[in-house]
Amino acid sequence: MFDIHPGLPAGVAHLLHQGHHFNKLSMAKSQATFMKKQLEKNRLKKKEDKQERKQERKQNGGSDMELAYVNEFGEIVSTPPEGHRAAL
Repeated sequence: MFDIHPGLPAGVAHLLHQGHHFNKLSMAKSQATFMKKQLEKNRLKKKEDKQERKQERKQNGGSDMELAYVNEFGEIVSTPPEGHRAAL
């Protein structure tokens, strides 16, 4: 017995013989559509997560980061050098 649908996997050829009507193009198209939907879903989730983190930072009153300075001897200190003015 020869294969009527060369190049198709046996399971797909079997479904075609049972009367299912689809082709390779529609299978590839549906996979591409699925991937596009998944990518969009991931993008939206990432955006929502970023928005949540932004809200949390806003509620916590900004950053808790401390500044460090280097003095004239190359040592790291917590106080700014004399004559230092804050950036506006």
